Amino acid sequence: GEELSPVKALSQKVAPAYYQIKSRNQVQVFDKRGVELFQGYFDEVKQLTDTLFTVSRRGKSGVLSHSGEQVLRMSYDLIREENGLVFLLREGKIGAYKLDSTRLFETKYESRLQEFGSFYQAKKNGYFGLIDSNESEILSFEYDDLVAFGDSLVWTKQEDLWVLRHLLREEEVIEGVSRIEAFQEAEETYARYYKDD
Repeated sequence: GEELSPVKALSQKVAPAYYQIKSRNQVQVFDKRGVELFQGYFDEVKQLTDTLFTVSRRGKSGVLSHSGEQVLRMSYDLIREENGLVFLLREGKIGAYKLDSTRLFETKYESRLQEFGSFYQAKKNGYFGLIDSNESEILSFEYDDLVAFGDSLVWTKQEDLWVLRHLLREEEVIEGVSRIEAFQEAEETYARYYKDD
């Protein structure tokens, strides 16, 4: 038989606004007025944003627009959205799709990409680095940890020492730090740092 139900949203931030009719593995998606938007053979359809849907079949997921156009092909093991970045998992590696710029980052990283001013923190081969929106390395993948400090400063940790680096001037601002504590106060970020003498 056929089943009419709302299309579930992946995030609580997205208000469900679409309906689906399921008949075996075929799914038809409709807007609130009953206009069919797209149909296909899917195991599951979920609303990703106001105009994007995740679709899955046989354990692989992709993204379609509300008009049924393919945005991301059905080749991912998992798709999740957080703060405008759609995280993509394929064969144990993580990539991302930036919603506002439609920029696709390859699935080759070991942790979720995190926005870092106009750059992105990523992890490869066990180490952290920074990339730009074209996936060019801004800070090489050689750090045990990174802590953002404003848009152009970053604390980098190698072995047991921290260094505060200015990204735009490509210089070390403070070096030889054994421990840092970053905190926020009145929307400003501060850091307390300690040097062993």
